[in-house]
Amino acid sequence: MRPTTDEFTRFHRVDLAETESTLLCARRYAEETEREFTLVAADHQTAGRGQRGNSWESERGQNLLLALVARPAFLPAAAQFRLSQTIALAVADTVARYTDDVAVKWPNDVYVGDRKICGMLIEHDLAGPAIARSVTGIGLNVNQTVFRSSAPNPVSLRQLCGRPLDREEVLRALLRRFCRYYDGLAEACVGTSGNKYYDRKNKYYDRNSYRSTCKNGDYTCAADRFSRLDEAYDARLYRRQGEYAWRDATGEFRAAIDHVGADGTLWLRDSAGGLRHYAFKEVEHII
Repeated sequence: MRPTTDEFTRFHRVDLAETESTLLCARRYAEETEREFTLVAADHQTAGRGQRGNSWESERGQNLLLALVARPAFLPAAAQFRLSQTIALAVADTVARYTDDVAVKWPNDVYVGDRKICGMLIEHDLAGPAIARSVTGIGLNVNQTVFRSSAPNPVSLRQLCGRPLDREEVLRALLRRFCRYYDGLAEACVGTSGNKYYDRKNKYYDRNSYRSTCKNGDYTCAADRFSRLDEAYDARLYRRQGEYAWRDATGEFRAAIDHVGADGTLWLRDSAGGLRHYAFKEVEHII
């Protein structure tokens, strides 16, 4: 299928009938365009990847299998978790159009109740202190009704709504929400002189101006400017209130979420009152 451009003019869109993995081929398509974002969507993947090295199950033509390439050069590498928050919230808000009890399971899976409806993987290419390119693979269960893999708790929008959904409608809702969060993220990143490297009218940052400043290390990303993003993420966080069972390298324990750090670390307060903190893959919910 030939690459096309979405009506959302910020996206260079490529639709594929089948690919090994949208995540793997998205980088190549991103090199072919100057557009702000590249979106690769496929009806079927032969080797889709999930977290922790697992495969992602999806029946042909039933779900959304996407890879989204962005170039958030305005975002310092130390703040890369902010992009994870942005994409997870965009997906969660989209799912919430169709059902209730939608949450983000740290760091970026999307759940409905105790059932997983979306998983994602994010890879960053760094350029000095900034992020040159970010590639996110998204698998969102839309119309699949039977799951045969060993995944313990999958669910789809169709199962929740009781009717099939238009995948294109769901995708467009997701892209609109992504742009909204992404624009807010870009505007939160400012130079120390107060100059913004983002054109609100055209939705593009001034790449040359930013790169010159970035090269000299003359920028900051004030934490309080992310307060709205943090509040939205905190409000969506799975099992935010109360103690639950967890597992780390030492075994099982019970704890409540204390907070999620700006770098994406998860802070838990265990039953004895002690604080524990974890990077991605160092701890997991027991569901």
